[in-house]
Amino acid sequence: QVLVNSYLADVWLATQQAETARTLLEENLTVARRLKDPFLLAHVLNNLGNVLNIQREYAKALTSYTEVTQLAQQSGNPQLQIQSLVNQADIQLKLDDPQASLATLERALSQVREFANSYDKGLHLLGIGQLALRVQRRLPTAQSTAYQVLQEASQVGEKVKNQRLMAYAKGLLGELYEHQQRYPEALQLTRQALFFSQESPDIA
Repeated sequence: QVLVNSYLADVWLATQQAETARTLLEENLTVARRLKDPFLLAHVLNNLGNVLNIQREYAKALTSYTEVTQLAQQSGNPQLQIQSLVNQADIQLKLDDPQASLATLERALSQVREFANSYDKGLHLLGIGQLALRVQRRLPTAQSTAYQVLQEASQVGEKVKNQRLMAYAKGLLGELYEHQQRYPEALQLTRQALFFSQESPDIA
């Protein structure tokens, strides 16, 4: 029932009824803690963190995501651990702490690098790379991380022969080079992204 209610809170959130979703999740959090089920507790806390993020209660959202990371690590769920670390990094940036955000992203990256090449691995790398782009606008030392991650995403795309991954990776690399005012390289990467997106017509 707690899990069903947590999914229901997702629906409320999707329909922009964040306060209703929050009330439901806070009620279920009490039950989940009593049941001492790490999977259940992590799911509720992750959804609550999403609601708090939308409501701009960033400190509380960070607390929720941090606990999710711990639970995911304890229960051996690397996918959830990576998701929650990226969520933490996003909140840390919103709390004006780009250094902490970069450190958290690098923790997530070390987890992703342990995965075999796959579409899911590529998506994780793109998510980390996209956030690293935002971080490097505030913290120039993050540029090397953003570059490395997006290059890795592009390489994974090539290895698994996925045009979508390559299109997004090239596009984000182009954005990075544009920020660095390396316009010829940015243009070349943007053209490559356009080519790969045409090869994958489901890209909007």
